[in-house]
Amino acid sequence: MEGILVASLFWNEVFNVTPKVVPTPPTTTEKPYNREEVKPKRRDYRGGLRSFSKPTTVIVAPHPDDEILCCSNKITEKLTSGERVKIIFITNGDGKEKVSFQEAKLYGEQRKNESRTTAQILGLQDSDLYFLGFPDGELKTLEVQGQVRSRFTNLQASTVGNYFVGSPYTKEALKRDVTALLNRLNPEEIILPSEEDTHSDHAVTARIVKEVLAEKHNYKPEVLEYLVHSKKFSKTEKTKLDLAKLKLIHIFKTQFHDIYHKDFMEQWAWVEEQFENVSEQVVQQ
Repeated sequence: MEGILVASLFWNEVFNVTPKVVPTPPTTTEKPYNREEVKPKRRDYRGGLRSFSKPTTVIVAPHPDDEILCCSNKITEKLTSGERVKIIFITNGDGKEKVSFQEAKLYGEQRKNESRTTAQILGLQDSDLYFLGFPDGELKTLEVQGQVRSRFTNLQASTVGNYFVGSPYTKEALKRDVTALLNRLNPEEIILPSEEDTHSDHAVTARIVKEVLAEKHNYKPEVLEYLVHSKKFSKTEKTKLDLAKLKLIHIFKTQFHDIYHKDFMEQWAWVEEQFENVSEQVVQQ
């Protein structure tokens, strides 16, 4: 027996064999996996994986500043209630007279930055803003003739810095870009200019968006209209000064180039935001 023990110790030493130790399972207080407690993300085939979405409102603005004149309080109301707000800018507002093409482009960039600043103050992010870069002051020609070259910038298509780069200045391209964004954002509510607006860019924007909605089957968002330019409007409708709105308006310094425009801009701090529900006017084809 003693010889066997010695031999065992000898071979253990040679091969360095050590007994295998099986660890004791640790104790735990964690709850077992419960599939019902894991909330999956919903797949959005327009934009990858995202969490269950909040109600979304899309504001369509022909130019940078229209979103504030018409809807700054509406934006605050929506964000405060936990909803999402997205803004689609049809043009960059680059229609500046008596300057070079390059200066007009820079003017449009200034206006975009003014809208970015006011959006940030309201609680929006840059990712909530969609600049399409279509030609300011030329939407009527685009609608009638089907295509246009900007007389201000000499451009025929949207450039880098806009959401869709290279979109030609055609009616079909504008409709395609608006359709793509509405498909992606899938808003429950859309706020757009009125067809009765005396500014042609506003009236054309309204008609274009309504055409897009009419072509989208089985999609019926609530559609509201706002009016910015109207012969009916009178400053005698003053009620009380909205200081918060006035501060936002003053950020658009590019629009205070003469007393007429200063007066026009500031009047929106004196009137209540008003919208007309035109959902029934959008007849699907």
